[in-house]
Amino acid sequence: MDGTCWGSADVVLSFQGRCQKDRRAYLRTRDHDPLCHLRSLSQANSSKPDLRIPGAEHEMRAGGLRSLSARTLLYLQRWTGIPVQQIGKHIQRGGVLMTLTPKINPKPKVAVYKFSSCDGCQLTLLNMEDELLDLVAAVDIPYFLEATRAVEPGPYNIGIVEGSITTPHEMERIKEVRAECKFLISLGTCATAGGIQALRNFTKASDLAEKVYPHPEYLQYLDTATAISEHVPVDLEIWGCPVNKATVLEALSALLMGRRVNFPPSPVCLECKRRGIVCVVVSQGIPCMGPVVHGGCGALCPANGRGCYGCYGPSSTANFSSLVNILQPLERFPGESLLLIRNFSGYAPAFRKAAELVLKAAAEKESK
Repeated sequence: MDGTCWGSADVVLSFQGRCQKDRRAYLRTRDHDPLCHLRSLSQANSSKPDLRIPGAEHEMRAGGLRSLSARTLLYLQRWTGIPVQQIGKHIQRGGVLMTLTPKINPKPKVAVYKFSSCDGCQLTLLNMEDELLDLVAAVDIPYFLEATRAVEPGPYNIGIVEGSITTPHEMERIKEVRAECKFLISLGTCATAGGIQALRNFTKASDLAEKVYPHPEYLQYLDTATAISEHVPVDLEIWGCPVNKATVLEALSALLMGRRVNFPPSPVCLECKRRGIVCVVVSQGIPCMGPVVHGGCGALCPANGRGCYGCYGPSSTANFSSLVNILQPLERFPGESLLLIRNFSGYAPAFRKAAELVLKAAAEKESK
């Protein structure tokens, strides 16, 4: 039987070494006929150790089993974007075994910054309660002054910025933030459009300072309050005043999992329909920004019998010319449409264009 081959074309088994037809050594199954024949011979002479049959299961080498490595063979990273790599080789007598050494990969670092704002969006992060525990388990938060005074230096994987840019100091500071964060998120309407403090953009900031402060000469401020994206590149914008915690969790989960963020483009009107809320425009004639405002608030204001104020910013599918035609006949006092558009998100580019349409329509109406 020396040199004789058994098996099909897919699996070739050999006795006494390797088959002449195929130089590779294959694993012999325990029910292989020649193997069983040799096992019966070894049992007849029990004084001899088990035969060393190449390729057999539990192959005996010098009377000892070649054990498998107890080390981890594969380690999946926590942080996406980092490939699983071969860490090293483990060499033993009788052969070379390649293993992957477990390596604890540090959790991504998330930093939360505050600029000119009311802190409402930061409080939304802290009010996540149960979700916050899961978030802390998935990431490290080395910088979050709203939560703790303990600070660890950067760089950071993700930076979350609340607030708008309103002072010369903030103009310089946001550049430093951008430099130490790989991925930057502007959180809330202040960071994405200037927020309530951007109302001063439609008048003179110096006039407001003189009316509010007894010594305005001590103030250092900019004439306008602007969004983060007007000063540094922003990777993701999350609208809201304050933001919805579900939206924040969706953004962070998508980043950690390496997938695309899913922000539905539907307006507030669709949320009213889903909740079964009667339209305040149709039923009560109340001006409402719902048709052009991005959803995410759960139609909070219409649910309480008020029109939408536009906290969540302009929807990508908005038709502002149609909105202006609807709002102006519903005005309860002159200029209500303009004030409604120049509200929470009034300095967003889309809302600024809508305000120009209102002014143009009002001018045409006066000329007739």
